[in-house]
Amino acid sequence: MEAIVRVIILIHVLFGSVAIIAGPIAAVAKKGSKVHRISGKIFAYSMIITAILALIVSLWPGHKSLFLFSIGIFGLYLVVSGFRVTKIKKLGRGQKASYFDWAMSITMGIFGVTMLSYGAYLLFYGKLAGLIQLVFGLFGMMLFRGDLKMYLKKPKDPRFWLFQHINKMNGGLITAFTALLVNNNNFMPGIFAWLLPTLIGSFLGTYWTRKYKGKAKKKGKIKANLAGE
Repeated sequence: MEAIVRVIILIHVLFGSVAIIAGPIAAVAKKGSKVHRISGKIFAYSMIITAILALIVSLWPGHKSLFLFSIGIFGLYLVVSGFRVTKIKKLGRGQKASYFDWAMSITMGIFGVTMLSYGAYLLFYGKLAGLIQLVFGLFGMMLFRGDLKMYLKKPKDPRFWLFQHINKMNGGLITAFTALLVNNNNFMPGIFAWLLPTLIGSFLGTYWTRKYKGKAKKKGKIKANLAGE
């Protein structure tokens, strides 16, 4: 049995390494370009495999790990939902989210509440690790809330799906780098290793979202000016 889990871990590391390489390429490539599409698919498929294997290992006797389980849940949700949002672009025009979309979002909501509760429990007993669980629990609840708003209210911005796609795929990249840093950290306090990728990734995600929102507004103004001529 131990030999089997070692093979699973090896495959997990292999596909995780591919995701670490392909993810940044997709992130910096021009959105919609061939490089972006190819590297994005490689990143997504690699992350899905990595996340599923992480969940298997995290529940394996002798290898149980809340850290690995959390990373697996977040990675799987973010990448799959980041892909799925490109399939529900017409929510603002009457399209409905699928049962699968709802199931993913509800699962993340439940996970978020669980992490918040567990984090509060750890902090109550003076364990600093509870702060990490609170941050990830809060992040999970924010994702759940965003999904509910998207499903129940018609998005006014027709490019809502693009911003959701950017933020969720960026979140998937954050989980990959978090796993890499936490597992190989020997130069900084553990809590920084947990939270640093989130801080940096959140900043970059905000930058990219604002960048493309700015481009959308600029195009809209140009069209309005042309229409007025």
